[in-house]
Amino acid sequence: SDYEHKELEGDVIGTRFDNREFDSRLEATHAPIGPVSGTLGAQFGMRDMTAAGDEAFMPGTDSKSYALFAYEEIPVGSLSLGVGARWERADNETVDGVRRDNDGFSASLGLNWPVSESFTLTFSGSRSTKLPTAVELFADGPHVATRLYEIGDPDLRNEIGYSFDAAAILSEGPVTGQVAGFVNSFDDFILIMPTDSTVGGFTVAQYEQEDARFYGFELSLKVSILHRPGNHLALTGFSDYVRAEDTATDEPLPFIPPLRWGGGALWEVDRWRAAVDVRWTEE
Repeated sequence: SDYEHKELEGDVIGTRFDNREFDSRLEATHAPIGPVSGTLGAQFGMRDMTAAGDEAFMPGTDSKSYALFAYEEIPVGSLSLGVGARWERADNETVDGVRRDNDGFSASLGLNWPVSESFTLTFSGSRSTKLPTAVELFADGPHVATRLYEIGDPDLRNEIGYSFDAAAILSEGPVTGQVAGFVNSFDDFILIMPTDSTVGGFTVAQYEQEDARFYGFELSLKVSILHRPGNHLALTGFSDYVRAEDTATDEPLPFIPPLRWGGGALWEVDRWRAAVDVRWTEE
């Protein structure tokens, strides 16, 4: 992609953003090794971003990323075991010569248990690494899109997460859907924290790190109330919630989505489809 964006102050260009980016991904499915099947892959990306003017919130940065990954599926009786691993590296250098290179390793283990033809249980756990982004490292200016004066930290460490989630999936019958719950624990979670200071009407916010825990659920349901050839009517419902806290203080983290819930109706007649949804977001 080759992207240019100009912020106009009247007829005058106040700020100009240029972003040139290349991203590539290669995947290869290998021949089965006994009962084991899977995919190997690699990724490479590069990004050259420059910003100049009154609202340039970070210096021009040249970024490169590399990754190698693998995913394998192993049948164990009626169960299916999934194993994944990924190594990645990110190199970021500003036009001022400030450079940060990071690399990290992630791995996951999942279990799929088909209890019956229509009901499945899944469980998964992972250890993940998130590398600091160029914005989190080098931001220093007013970011109009977020209405914040963002200040990065070039000394940010890798964010390490440990997660567990479980889901129950019902795929056939008059009632279908799934419910899932998750618990995540983070060492050095990267977040942007608003302060009491302002610059030019923008709240000053600094990127920093805290140990954190996340937990929550996701729910989706579909209830069929009319099911005839060429004519289907169903009611739908959904909800999702996440609670995120600073582990040391039990205080909630900023900018976390609140509880959402809603529902609606879905009507399908031959090739026509109509739907109405109502969604509610708590404070």
